[in-house]
Amino acid sequence: MSNQGVSPEEIRQFHCAQNFVKDNELIFRNALLQSFMQSQEHWALLEESLRCPSSDATRILDKKFKEHFSEISLISLLSNEIRRFAIRYDQRYRRNTKRQMLILDRPRYHDSQVTTWMELIPSKKSLEQEAFQTEERLENRVENPIIHKAINELTARQKFILEAAYIHECTDTEIAQIDGVSQQTISKTRKKALQNIYSFLQREGE
Repeated sequence: MSNQGVSPEEIRQFHCAQNFVKDNELIFRNALLQSFMQSQEHWALLEESLRCPSSDATRILDKKFKEHFSEISLISLLSNEIRRFAIRYDQRYRRNTKRQMLILDRPRYHDSQVTTWMELIPSKKSLEQEAFQTEERLENRVENPIIHKAINELTARQKFILEAAYIHECTDTEIAQIDGVSQQTISKTRKKALQNIYSFLQREGE
């Protein structure tokens, strides 16, 4: 089992949890469980729940796992929406570019000189490229009307962090460096934004 977020030294302190994971190795090969166990907090909760099953740790661990599952599901949903947008944008861009080239490559006759319309256009961003800058907004990259509405309910800062994470594929650490705050602050805000979207979808019955 891979634990990229927790070092082997940190795991060693959780003896019961470590043995439990080893005894259930096949189950813990599941990608969802592996991502869940990349948190030292989750290892600590598992350790406490195994040592004292009647403690609050078991309830908290269950709650944390449900929250993690919701977050992963929502990330997958957003990623699929963004991926579909990218595919459609590429198809539209290629189609429009081909049509524009057919028009712009036509000869233009003026004062006995033959040029193409393309030669008269100054070098600058195409309208498609400029449109793409607008469509980089997260809400403009989803077609599901309920998700679109949920994103519009977020704060500008929450949108910025989600756009950086899921459109520009920045890590929490990279976003923190840009924003001048800690990685923990970015992670907390990103998860809160995802939770807000999830709660909105739950209310709307998505």
